[in-house]
Amino acid sequence: MTDGPFKAELMRAVEAAYDVFGRGHVSGQLDVCLCPVCMTEEARAAIIATRNDRLSVAQICDYSNSAHGVPRDLDDLKLILPRYLEIMAADELADDIGVGTELLRFGDAVRAYPELFTAQERAVLDEWARAIIRHFAWTDMTEEGAIYTPPALLETLLCGGWPPDVLTGALEDIVADPELGQNSLSALAGAVMGRARRKDGRLAPGWFALRYCGKPERLHLIAWLNAVAASNRVLDLATQGAEAALWVQSFASAAGQFDAALLPSRD
Repeated sequence: MTDGPFKAELMRAVEAAYDVFGRGHVSGQLDVCLCPVCMTEEARAAIIATRNDRLSVAQICDYSNSAHGVPRDLDDLKLILPRYLEIMAADELADDIGVGTELLRFGDAVRAYPELFTAQERAVLDEWARAIIRHFAWTDMTEEGAIYTPPALLETLLCGGWPPDVLTGALEDIVADPELGQNSLSALAGAVMGRARRKDGRLAPGWFALRYCGKPERLHLIAWLNAVAASNRVLDLATQGAEAALWVQSFASAAGQFDAALLPSRD
């Protein structure tokens, strides 16, 4: 994991997740797909035999790739979640596909059971989200860069069931930061405009993972994008003429054109 001014805060958030969700073994009824493509009985047995905080990245990827739909035992899902948060904090992929859907099963569970997480659990998850966005906003400015850039986290965590206001609020904070703001705006503009859907003068991010979000989350995201694109920060950066501002200029010109109807829909 890359060092930085927000690393300790992120590590505390990961430990808080283990504190609230616990350390232990999932049940013997762990719900996964055992078809020949997804997971073997032996791999499933190995996950059951391994304590949640000791599951390898490969085991978590196996679970991501074979855990279709909302499981019958939600306690298993909650127990395995802190390991996902720890792996992502280390900037390692938690699935083998890399399209932002590694937390989909958690998001589907939240959408099916809005009271899945207690207030304390939700507070811990939201603080981890704010901490990881801050950490990777800083890391993204270094030579090493990061897999989980803030725009990628926005997509991934929306898919995973995080409240959109928590995520957009965290992005607002880094955009307003004197050190992180310009790079964060450029990264957001590039992520949105570089994969934009266009139709009849309307726009939407072409992020695959957004097809799994509910309607309120989709509407919130679009309203936020329109507001940010029209903000003074974006307009100021767009008029600087630097090469880094090219995506920002495109983003600024798209203010008011983003439309939730163009977001990818779930098949």
